[in-house]
Amino acid sequence: MRVVDPREELERERERLSQRVPVSGAGVERDRHEMDTGELMGPEDDSGPLEMGGAPEMEVDGEASIFESGTVLEGKFEIQYRVGRGAMGEVFLAKDVNLKRSVAVKALSALHRSDEVVGRFRSEAESMARVDHPNVVKIYSFGTHQEKPYFVMEFLDGESLAEYIDRRLVMQEVVHLDEVIGLLSQVCRGLGAIHAQGIVHRDVKPANVMITTTYRVALADFGLVGMITDDESQEMAVYGTPVYIAPERFDSRPLTPELAHSCDIYALGIILYELLTGEAPFDHDDTMTLLGMHASAVVPRASKLRPDMPPAIDDVIRKAMAKDPEDRYESAEAFRRALLDARETGMSLEAIENEFTALIVEPDPKAAVSKVRAVKMAYPTATVLTVADGDMALVFIREMRPELIIFDGDAPGLNALELCALLQEEKLLVGSQVVVLSPRADPAEARYLKELGVTEVLLKPISGPDLVKAIRAR
Repeated sequence: MRVVDPREELERERERLSQRVPVSGAGVERDRHEMDTGELMGPEDDSGPLEMGGAPEMEVDGEASIFESGTVLEGKFEIQYRVGRGAMGEVFLAKDVNLKRSVAVKALSALHRSDEVVGRFRSEAESMARVDHPNVVKIYSFGTHQEKPYFVMEFLDGESLAEYIDRRLVMQEVVHLDEVIGLLSQVCRGLGAIHAQGIVHRDVKPANVMITTTYRVALADFGLVGMITDDESQEMAVYGTPVYIAPERFDSRPLTPELAHSCDIYALGIILYELLTGEAPFDHDDTMTLLGMHASAVVPRASKLRPDMPPAIDDVIRKAMAKDPEDRYESAEAFRRALLDARETGMSLEAIENEFTALIVEPDPKAAVSKVRAVKMAYPTATVLTVADGDMALVFIREMRPELIIFDGDAPGLNALELCALLQEEKLLVGSQVVVLSPRADPAEARYLKELGVTEVLLKPISGPDLVKAIRAR
């Protein structure tokens, strides 16, 4: 049996000789197993690390890029510049001139346009189009321009989960359990939507999980998808990233359709371990040795590297990474619920008392950053999560029970009154500090919000020091 990673097949031997590679142009290094990172990510602002200047050089290692700057696809998608490149192709930032929005264009390189690869590329686009969920990257179009296959998808402003993990390691910051749950809860919802369409992702890993500046998480890269009804017992090449591949993906054991998606659950366990510890549970320079570890090695305990974690988290990881697919969680939702239960039942009283989680509901990324800074000034050790709308806020509050909620009155979705009414009905505001930033002076609304349990209603705009003062008045 062959074990192949299609995104690394051109440079596989070279990569095995190089344990780590730089990413994002910021001197950060990342394991070779995360080569295909952040294809949909763009700079956080005009001076971000991926910005290529006013007139970007559309050239790759002396060779012309797939699309030149200014190329127009389908009469409306205008190529701006290249934002990412892998062994299989390139990703570009483009502008939808009709809808006045940024989009991403993924195109195959000339070396990878065989019927098989193009078919797999089209299958990726079709699979993405079948799933309509906020935690899955949206696709807008598929086509060919001058015999160059491409598809157009939404452009996400932020970073990949792989880059997120690297950044926290460089800053020597642990990822708190509430942050982990906030991230993985969204991954699980996206994966659940994928599975509900009869699709198996097969390449779930941090590099294929995108995090926007407003904390939306979305699964991307469907290049290795299979259908739940596919015959998994056939002798065939096994594609995937070795660090995240489940044992049944390479040992040819027959699987029923009911268990076909379990390889994605296995990957969730690995990501959970990696988020908590900064490293994968199994890793080795030699691919066959690494596969052997997946097949027979005991899953290490994350709590050995993170003594602050409840032992119940180890149990969640081990069940998700069970060697036998039948012993794993039956769904991504079951994994998510087990993770929540582990947090609730496994944390000591002291750990619970020392945990402080803040949720910021803010649609503007720059404003969200300033609010995060204000919270950190008031509570330096706080775990701060941000969401862009009231609907997502409700989901997070139900799961995370944050001690502090800052709600911007201009946020879409549920407004402050609707959200607080629901939270009061469910008794979820007890013990929480709620600060609403209102775009208008409305004494009646402010009085009603306080009756619902809001601590403070402040008029926008508010300065950073004033917001810090209001937070500290808790």
